[in-house]
Amino acid sequence: MYKLILVDKGGAPLQVIKCLMDYRNISLSIAMELVRQNEPVLYESENEQDVLILGEKVESFGAVTKVVNEDQSVMLEEYEQRRRKALKDYEDFKDATLKQLEFVQSLEFEKLPADEKFFQQTKYEYMHGYLRCLRLEFDRILEEEKDL
Repeated sequence: MYKLILVDKGGAPLQVIKCLMDYRNISLSIAMELVRQNEPVLYESENEQDVLILGEKVESFGAVTKVVNEDQSVMLEEYEQRRRKALKDYEDFKDATLKQLEFVQSLEFEKLPADEKFFQQTKYEYMHGYLRCLRLEFDRILEEEKDL
């Protein structure tokens, strides 16, 4: 769904109102109310060309408009949520992995029995491997941005 949004009514708001009345077949009061609102949706359509035509007509009177693809906005919002979650997961696990690394390199680690050292060292290696997987997932999500 494409939406035409009025950003600024310009210096000739009466001509913008008249244009809306003619193009959309709406009453004077409805057209005036639309123009008075802050960034109102002037027109919605599945056909982008219809929205662009009205946008050009309104802009010919000095108004400023923008066209928004609602479907794309939803996709961008979902992408942004996934990106933020992947980054948070990566950063949180990175902190835990660094703490494990510090422990493995500490004097306290040296005092542990051999089997416990093996366990802690293996734990760090698995954590580091999982951290690389999280980074790959985050990088894959960043690559998706190019497709949007």
